[in-house]
Amino acid sequence: MHELTVAENIINIVATEAGKAGSDRVNEVCLEIGLLAGIEYAALDFALEALIPGTVMESAAIIIEKPGGSGKCNNCGYEFSFEDFMGSCPDCGSADLAIVRGNELRVKSITI
Repeated sequence: MHELTVAENIINIVATEAGKAGSDRVNEVCLEIGLLAGIEYAALDFALEALIPGTVMESAAIIIEKPGGSGKCNNCGYEFSFEDFMGSCPDCGSADLAIVRGNELRVKSITI
């Protein structure tokens, strides 16, 4: 369950940034985790709930933005939306695809 490690890293990033701002408490954390990031949202929620007590995020609202996936065919250049890694270009049938959006995994903003 790599979501536990992801949750630990989120908390560490937020604590570091809050410390730089001279704060020991965070009001809101906005995460951007794309549909193609390989994260199980329920498992991440569970991990965060388990790890947050006693941290700067203890009373913070957590917002998760979930951008959809889009890609581009490396063969014909066609751009299209998709929600999983398996598939082919709807225009030419090639499986040589590049992810353009949807694999984000970042702390987007922190409100102190």
